[in-house]
Formats: sequence, structure tokens, C-alpha cells
Amino acid sequence: MNTTMAVTYYCAKKGYSVVFFIRLWTKKLYEGLQWSFKESEPYFATFGISVLVGVLGFYFINPVVNSDVYENIGLRIVGGILVTPLMFTQFWPLKLKKYLFIYWYLVFIYVLPFFFTFMILMNPLSNIWHLNGLICLIIMVLFVDLGSLLLLLFIGISAGFICFYVRLNGKVIVPEQLLWVLFCYLGPICYVVLFSRKREKIQQLKINNMKFVAESIAHELRTPLSSMTMAAQALGQLLPTFCHAYTLAKEAKLPVKTIAPFLQKNLEELPCVLDTVSRNANAMVTLLLANLREETKFEKLQQCSMIACIQSALSTYPFSKKERLLVNWDINQQHNDFDFIGHSELMKHVFFNLLKNALYAIAQAKKGDITISIIPASRDSEKKSGEYNKVIFMDTATGIAPNIIPHIFDRFYSNKEHGTGIGLAFCRTTLHAFNGHISCSSQQGKHTSFTLYLPLS
Repeated sequence: MNTTMAVTYYCAKKGYSVVFFIRLWTKKLYEGLQWSFKESEPYFATFGISVLVGVLGFYFINPVVNSDVYENIGLRIVGGILVTPLMFTQFWPLKLKKYLFIYWYLVFIYVLPFFFTFMILMNPLSNIWHLNGLICLIIMVLFVDLGSLLLLLFIGISAGFICFYVRLNGKVIVPEQLLWVLFCYLGPICYVVLFSRKREKIQQLKINNMKFVAESIAHELRTPLSSMTMAAQALGQLLPTFCHAYTLAKEAKLPVKTIAPFLQKNLEELPCVLDTVSRNANAMVTLLLANLREETKFEKLQQCSMIACIQSALSTYPFSKKERLLVNWDINQQHNDFDFIGHSELMKHVFFNLLKNALYAIAQAKKGDITISIIPASRDSEKKSGEYNKVIFMDTATGIAPNIIPHIFDRFYSNKEHGTGIGLAFCRTTLHAFNGHISCSSQQGKHTSFTLYLPLS
């Protein structure tokens, strides 16, 4: 109670209104729906098959077990028709896939809470339908988080009651036994509320463990890397003096040990090499820690130049020998530059992740290059020309298989041998924080293209 009062006092002091809390909870709820959608997407085909068997198959079984049950073949056929496209989402055209999120939840509400609520109301004394209602609740827990569960239950149950009311022409007679059955549902619902967050907790535990390990490794690495940088700077100040002294000694024909010219050249370049290696290692450590960040909304957003972000990423990314030559980037694109409201350092790490993945794919394919293009909204020929500026990041290496593309932005999903599955998830989170988004298109064996969409600043 004291915590609640403290939060209330703090919010009142800050001037937060009811509207603020409504927006906050709406945003949290939307994020929960998005998370549940991404978690459920790999199981759409399984869900579709299960619903087809349950909705259509049991139509012929229920009357055999209990001949007095009410049935509605029309509702069942509609459910079967609606769920069928979910089994073939990998074949959906890109223009339709942007509506998959809405379609999934419409189908989910129809075939689970709405259908089962209506059928239970129409069969108030049927033990079979009461058992089916519990199964419906369990299935929903498997697919959605707690906030989404309560919202979808409310929508589906309300729609079921409305349909029941219309079906009886407004004359609703609820048997007393049904009220007791509904009361018995309170127990399972309470258990669901208490334990349905298990999946979120497991995922959060993974993130926390990775953060702890990464931060520990970063701490242990940064100290010697800082020492290496300091040593490189000191060596860079002192080494020219020694090299000059050696040159004078050789010219004076003093008895000094001869150093091969190539070794002398390597020695002169050593401070620069050490400094570059330490800075590159520090950059990769910073990238790892940035990828593990779940939230970017607390960053102070400001107006940034996209060309400046790209050039900063290319100048600080730890390229190995000849890798920089694989990146096709025209530095003279000032006429294509656009500003966006975001954070330049986070955007730089977005490009770091894309570069790392593309260079890995090129190394695996032993072919390909990278092209970065900017398309300002005013010069875009697509329908979104008035809404988004674009950056297209394309590599011509191995490509990505069609069944993998829907999952590449999922946290902890990776098809690499030593991948962590956090890089592209970080990219998506960052673009969302800037009110933009990122998409991927690919042709296996030929190319992969990431498109970054950013709204007009």
C-alpha cells in the first residue's frame, strides 16, 4: 500500500494525468500483443491443423457422445475457413503480411474465446463443453501473455454473450447450474493469472543471465584493452625517437644490431596497430552490451543526420583486412541525406549489426559485396513516399531461406552455429523506439536486403 501511495504521489508531483497512464498501459498492452504474436508465429501451422481437427472433426463426435448437445456447423465451417490461411503464411505476399498481426488475433478470438463461450452458453448443462472451455483457457495461456490473455478473453466472451443474446432474440435465460459452472471457472482463471507469466520470466531470466555474463566479460576485457591503448599511445610518443636514433647510429656506422627494413616498418606501425586493435575490441564489446539492452526509449532522442550515422559506423567498425573494400557506399550523397529523430550512437550500432551479419555471410559464401543506399521520402516511388525515409542495406552473399525470414528479428533466434539471436532483435527494438521499423527480403543464394524505415523528422 505504501508503494502504491508513493507511486501515486510521485506521479502527481510530476504532473502525470490519467491520459498518461492510459497511454502507458495501452503501449504496454500493444508490446505484449506484439511479443505474443512473435512467439506464436512459428506455431501457426500447428495451431491451424489442431483447430481444423477440433472445430470440424468434433462436430461428428459430440452428437455421438451426447445427442442432446446444440451444434452449429456454420460457425465451425467459418472457423475452419479462417484458420486455413494461417497454415500457409510463408506463401503470403509481402503486401498481405503486414496485416498478419491483426488477422492472427481475429482468428484467435473467433476460434477460442468467442466460439467456446457461445457453445457453452448454448449447452449450459453439457459436461463436454465445460471441459472444452477449460481446454480453451489452457490453449490461450500457451499462446499469449497475461495482459493479452485478459484482453482477448474479455473481447471473445463479450462477443459470445452478444451472439447468444441475438440467437435467443433478446430472451436470455441463464440456468442456475451454468452460474455455478461459471463460478468454478474462477479457480482456473486465478491460477492462470498467477502462473501464466512463466514464459516471460524464463525469457527475462535468459536476458538477465546474458547481461550478467556479458557485463562481467566486458569489465574483464576493458581493463587490459585500456592498458593496451595507453601503452600504444606511450609507444607512439617514444618509438619515433628511438627509430630516429637508430637511423643516426646506422648513418654514423656505430656498432648497433641491424634491423631488417620490413621489421623496422612494422615496428613503426606497431603503435597504430595496437591502438586500432584495442579500439576495435572495445567497439565489439560495446556492441554486445548495446544488443542486450531491451529498452531504448529512455535515450534522449534528438535530430540526427543519416549520412553522418552511416559514415560514423563505417569509420569505426572493426573491419579486418580488405573487408572495407566490400562495402559500396557513395560518400557524396548529401543530396540524399535526411534527418530523423533518434539517437546517433544507437543507429550506428544498428549498422554494426547489419555489417557483422553481412560480412559473416560473405565469408561463408566466399563471394558478394555490400551496398548501402539512401532513399529520401520525397524521391520514393512507393505508396509510403509521404511517410518514411528509407535506407536499404543489401549484401549479395548466401541469402536467407524463406522459412527463416519470419523469425530473424525474434530475440534469441539464430541459425548460426555460434549466434546469439540478439543483434537483429536489437535493430528492430531501436527502429521501433525511433517510430520506424525494419524489414527483410531475400532470395536464397543471391542476396539479402534490409530496409530501414524512418518517419519524417
